[in-house]
Amino acid sequence: MRKVQGVVSVKIIVNRDGDVVKACATNGDEELANAPEKAALRWKFKRKVVPGRESNVEVGISFKYVLEKGKRARTIDKELAIYP
Repeated sequence: MRKVQGVVSVKIIVNRDGDVVKACATNGDEELANAPEKAALRWKFKRKVVPGRESNVEVGISFKYVLEKGKRARTIDKELAIYP
């Protein structure tokens, strides 16, 4: 396994119950992409349902991985963006 660090962006779809129904890495190193996709599928969001806008919501999340000397990459930061 290569020593890899960097940012992985994941697009997720959240249904009206707050469940993540789809997670797909949109960029970043392929070796890092699997972990944030799996993690996002376990998340639960608290949705505010607005009358007339009760469809799924698309959300973008960025995971930043850094290497520490002698250790594997770990997540140090997450950024969240909600697309209208």
